[in-house]
Amino acid sequence: MTASNQPYRRWLWPAGLLAACLLLTLALWLSRAWIWLGVPPINAERTPFSDTIAQLASAINCAHGFGQWHGRVCFVPDIDTVPRMQAYEPWLSFERWGLDTIDSATPIAVLLLLVFCAALALTLRPINLRESLLGLALFATSGVQLAVERGNFDLLLMAMICLAGAALARPARWSGIAGAAVLSLATMLKLYTGAATALAWTVARAPWRLMLPVSLLAIALAVVVVGPSELLVLRQGAPEGATRFSTGARWLYLHRGATAAISAVIVALVATSLAAFWLRRQRPDFGRWPQRAAVFQIAFLTAVPLFLLKDSYDYRLVLWLPCLALPMAMLRAGAPVSVGWRRLAAAVIVLFFLVAAVELPCYWLDRLQGSGSAVWSHWLAGQLSAGLVYAKQFSSWLLAGLLSLVFCHLQWQRWRG
Repeated sequence: MTASNQPYRRWLWPAGLLAACLLLTLALWLSRAWIWLGVPPINAERTPFSDTIAQLASAINCAHGFGQWHGRVCFVPDIDTVPRMQAYEPWLSFERWGLDTIDSATPIAVLLLLVFCAALALTLRPINLRESLLGLALFATSGVQLAVERGNFDLLLMAMICLAGAALARPARWSGIAGAAVLSLATMLKLYTGAATALAWTVARAPWRLMLPVSLLAIALAVVVVGPSELLVLRQGAPEGATRFSTGARWLYLHRGATAAISAVIVALVATSLAAFWLRRQRPDFGRWPQRAAVFQIAFLTAVPLFLLKDSYDYRLVLWLPCLALPMAMLRAGAPVSVGWRRLAAAVIVLFFLVAAVELPCYWLDRLQGSGSAVWSHWLAGQLSAGLVYAKQFSSWLLAGLLSLVFCHLQWQRWRG
């Protein structure tokens, strides 16, 4: 292949990953086969894109007086009922735009999926078949597919994180401002990126004297649009996962007791401390991947605080996905990282799989339990399923710890350089 064709070649594998993700989604959509990946159906009809439908319907129901209002925040049916939907600015604009639940839900969900798959392919940017298959496997995990099947708007938020990181990675002033603006809009939509918006100046390559006031202005604008008092209401009524299809710092404490929770924290702290000691004299050159490093930091500042504060439904694992772009680059042949950092990068990817994909074996174990099998196999299936749930929650703590170590190295390298 000639040098003039090289620019086309580097887009070949990302385009292939994008096509594979879309084809898999199409096959799952037409067959309603998400259940075979461990995604629980929303109802007996396995209705797809239920979260898109609910988000549109909540804005319409609130406008028609079927919700409970707290300031400019509306809960359907009310703030105390679980499950519930909530609508606030700018989500209430759905009704003002005349979007109909029945007619608009599927096109909007399809658009969400297109944007999400494109962001995933362009952020991971595989360079060979192995990386492409790894990206497709990440996309096919139960946690990610839960967001896809529901048509959850966290798919859009993940794409906005990738876009903001790509903009902040450029040294141009307008790129930094654009990145902060994208994060401001993301915060208006979901609030999760609040910390990332306020700290965007620590990520941006544009001069910090410009980015510091821009970042503060961006977070202030998001607060004004949503409403200061409304933020307190949303904090009280934000959805919290209570089943095993949830991942959060408090999950083990609430559902398995203090001993399990304390054990998970201790294991994570010890493992992270050992990794930090092991890597103390190894200095990876993260500057080789400015876009991946910026996306990592924005995703980290979104996903890890959310993990610590909320017991999140597993569809929010899509917010962790952009963090994996940096470990994937570190595992490439010739990457300027030591063996220790390569192993840490591999551990991060494996831990994400354990957290995001564990519902697939749990689903098959559940089927075995309900199949009228022998007593011993029924008992064994139950024990294995419970063990996998424990492993998922412990792995989430380990994942958060190792990602924190990478984040600290990124910040240290930035301020040192």
